[in-house]
Amino acid sequence: MEAADIQFRTAALGGFHKQDVQDYISKSNQEHAARLEQLEREAAQLREERDKLKERLEQRDSRLVELSAQVQQLTGQLAEQSSALETSREETAAQKRECAAQAGELKRLKERLEKAEQIVQTYEAIKDRTAGIELEAHCRAQDIEDTAQAQAAEMRAVLGRWLDKVQASYDQLCTGMETTASHIAQELVQTCKNLNGFSAELGERGTALKQLRKIYEEAEGPKMPEPLSLEEE
Repeated sequence: MEAADIQFRTAALGGFHKQDVQDYISKSNQEHAARLEQLEREAAQLREERDKLKERLEQRDSRLVELSAQVQQLTGQLAEQSSALETSREETAAQKRECAAQAGELKRLKERLEKAEQIVQTYEAIKDRTAGIELEAHCRAQDIEDTAQAQAAEMRAVLGRWLDKVQASYDQLCTGMETTASHIAQELVQTCKNLNGFSAELGERGTALKQLRKIYEEAEGPKMPEPLSLEEE
C-alpha cells in the first residue's frame, strides 16, 4: 500500500481523522509483518543454501588436497624414473666402451692371424722353391710348415670361439637396452598423461571453487525494514 493512495479524513478540530490514521498504521504493520515473515523464509532458505555451499566448498577443498598429494606422488615417481633412465644411460655408455675395447682386441687378434697366414704362405713358397733340395731339408721345411699350420688352425679356433662369445654378449646387450628404453619410455609417457589429466582437473576444480565462493559471498539475506510506530495525533 503506497502512501500516495491513502486519503485521510479531516477532523473537526484540524488534523486527520484518528481512526483513519490508526487503520493506516494497522494495515502498514500487517503488511510489514507479512513482508517480514516472507523475508525470514527467504533468509532461512538462503542460510540453508549457504550451508550447502559451505559443505560443497569443504568437499572441494578436501578433494583439492587429495589431488595435490597425488600430483606430488606422481612427481616423485617421475623423478625416480628419470633417475633410473639416467642410470641406464650411464650403464649403456659403459657397455659401449667395453664393446669398443673388445673390438680393439678383436682387431689385434685378426692382425696376429694375418701374420700367421703370411707365415704359412711363406713356408708354402719355401716348399715350392726347395723341391729339389735334399730330403732332410725338405723334412725340416715340412715340419715347420705343419707347425705353422697347426698354430694357425689353433688361432682360428680360439678367434672363432672368442668372436661367438663377443657376438652373443653384444646381442644380449642390444636386447636389454631396447627393452629397458621401451619400458622407461612407456612409463614416462603414462606419467606425463596422468600429470596432464590431474592438472586439467585441478584447473576445472579451481574454476568451480571460485564460482562457488562467489555464490556463497552473494548469498546474504536482504535487510529487514523497521516496523512503524503507533502514535496518536
